[in-house]
Amino acid sequence: MLKKIYFLIATILMTVLLLGSVNFVFAAGDKELTDDEKAAFIVRDEWTGWVRDFTASLSELDQLATAKIYDDMDFYDMQYRFTEKYKKVPEYLDEDGKPTQKLKDMIKEKRKKIAGAQSREFLCFTAKADGVTISLSNVSSLGANIGKSSDGVSFTSWNGSAVTLSSGDKLYVWNKGDTLSNSTTQAQFSITGGNVEASGDAASMINFGEAKPYCFFKMFYDQTNLTSLPEVSLTNTADFCYDQMFYGCTGAKTGPSSLPAENIATRAYEGMFQRCSQLETVPFILAKSVGDYGCNYMFANCTALKVAPELPATTLNNSCYNKMFFECTGLVTITPTLPALTIPTNAYGSMFNGCTGITKTPYIKAKTIAGGSMGYMFDGCSALNEIHLEDYNGELKAVNVGYYVFRNVASSGTIYYPGPTEAGDEDSLIPTGWTKVSSN
Repeated sequence: MLKKIYFLIATILMTVLLLGSVNFVFAAGDKELTDDEKAAFIVRDEWTGWVRDFTASLSELDQLATAKIYDDMDFYDMQYRFTEKYKKVPEYLDEDGKPTQKLKDMIKEKRKKIAGAQSREFLCFTAKADGVTISLSNVSSLGANIGKSSDGVSFTSWNGSAVTLSSGDKLYVWNKGDTLSNSTTQAQFSITGGNVEASGDAASMINFGEAKPYCFFKMFYDQTNLTSLPEVSLTNTADFCYDQMFYGCTGAKTGPSSLPAENIATRAYEGMFQRCSQLETVPFILAKSVGDYGCNYMFANCTALKVAPELPATTLNNSCYNKMFFECTGLVTITPTLPALTIPTNAYGSMFNGCTGITKTPYIKAKTIAGGSMGYMFDGCSALNEIHLEDYNGELKAVNVGYYVFRNVASSGTIYYPGPTEAGDEDSLIPTGWTKVSSN
């Protein structure tokens, strides 16, 4: 999709260069451009510059969404929707050339669709070997109305007893009700006899309804035969709803494409992918707010993970990202920014502890910092040699944020930090032997 943006820009620029001056006369018929046509090329030129500047500032997901919007628009028609002075495209840009709320809303909706938020496919298991068995516990005690199918069309009632599959066989599962688990009893799959690929949408297990507390709690816990994980399309969360859902799925290499909910409830994603040691792809996380322990241990010990998702949330709560990427030793690329200005207690505690492959921190835009908010955050990140911190009101000090934030990092590096200089020891925000630069 990004290539489409660049192709679009290149095409427009080439058109403008070929046309040269707005006084150009078309060879076919030697017809001079009208005032409207001249104005259209002015708009085209300015729009091209705006596209280049605007997309450069976006996250990768938003760039994809913007590119998709361009695909869907009648671009040439847009060029004629100029203001009286032929300067901007009023539906999408304001008088200062900034995106209008309409364009922002379009990008927001498009990014959700790209991320898979609209998926509505039944949860499906595909056997990769003969003799695979799949069962589902506690169906009757939870009052769930579960159906099974071999084709995803005709369903029969299923009490969860073992189903045996041959290689290539499929098992579709659908809960016609919306009750699946509670705090003491879980509906949990058991897969034995060989590898299985999971696809479709786990939301079919609650009839594509809304998340409820514990609804997917430990659903695939320790299912080491899974080679892929299904989508989770729900746009809301509830307390503990995905807690340990895929914990210990050590055979899975691919995960859901997105987690589209905008608000993460208390412990909703806690341990969701913990110890998925072969997991290489993780979902986009679209949430703008994270509840207490919302992402606690979410990807801990995912040692094959190289690229972590961006984290756009601006509203955080206690321990929300605690140990989120704990000991993800293969991690190289992490979120470029942690944008929240208020950091509650332990919100970033041990967040990247033991991530020995990362070399650069996110830009941490802290304004109000609770005591112990960042303790051990990058402890043991032995390759880390670049740190970016903001400092409002002089609050960002080791005594406030917690100890050992940057312990056991590289022996030399640069910290971009406008705050006070503290003694270079393991308790300080400035590692021993590092160079401090007072601005980002």
